[in-house]
Amino acid sequence: MRERQAHINIADGKKIYVTLASEAAKTNQVNRAYGEAEAILARSQATVRGLAMLSQSLKETGGVEAVSLRFAEQYIQAFSNIAKERDDQETSGVEGDWEDIDEKDISEGSKNRSGSTIFETEKPGQTSEPVFSLQSRNKEP
Repeated sequence: MRERQAHINIADGKKIYVTLASEAAKTNQVNRAYGEAEAILARSQATVRGLAMLSQSLKETGGVEAVSLRFAEQYIQAFSNIAKERDDQETSGVEGDWEDIDEKDISEGSKNRSGSTIFETEKPGQTSEPVFSLQSRNKEP
């Protein structure tokens, strides 16, 4: 009989432990939810105050013009960033080709090291404009 009562006491203890742990988890969730709700409310109130200040500033002399100028500045900056990215994409990989061409290659009219282009500044006996000759990479001059 004592053994049976001991098992009952152990079972009751486990039941109480599970119940208390569950209530603690629930309380924790409720507290977190209240905290998040208060944070959302604080952000909302700050946004309302900020919009009220912005509205008042726009009503003042030059407010609309100032906002228009700020939007224009942001547009120009964004457009500049897009143009820079596009320029970087178009020129990537070209640096190596230009580094391979030196002054001797250009002045003597020899084939550059990349094997793609011959630049002739003057042909013997001529003093005309420079001649540019594009040749296939697979063919020799």
